[in-house]
Amino acid sequence: MAAKKSSGSSAAQSKDKASASGSGRKTSAASGKTASSKTSSKASAPKKAPAKKANAKSATQRLASQAKKYDKKELHQFYRDMLLIRRFEEKAGQMYGMGLIGGFCHLYIGQEAVVVGMQGAIEDGK
Repeated sequence: MAAKKSSGSSAAQSKDKASASGSGRKTSAASGKTASSKTSSKASAPKKAPAKKANAKSATQRLASQAKKYDKKELHQFYRDMLLIRRFEEKAGQMYGMGLIGGFCHLYIGQEAVVVGMQGAIEDGK
């Protein structure tokens, strides 16, 4: 019986050696396809996008040049508005957790700048 175990393990070892020193191919378990281990690094490198014209402005640069400029007083008001919204949301969440507000409560915490920025960007008369 001991002889069978040793011959079985030697057969497994010779099989492992054969697969290790084999053709240099690896089989992907997910795709079942074989791929050579000697693939070039060029094939796996991502392709670069073509260069853009140097004189053309990006969309971000064009929008930034058209952006409205705000003074310190307006920026301070934006901050106060965001803080007011945050405190209201925190209180609403607290009251919902205590069961004082029924139904579904979807909080807007972390998104205060979205609404304040949109309101700040709206121009009167347009």
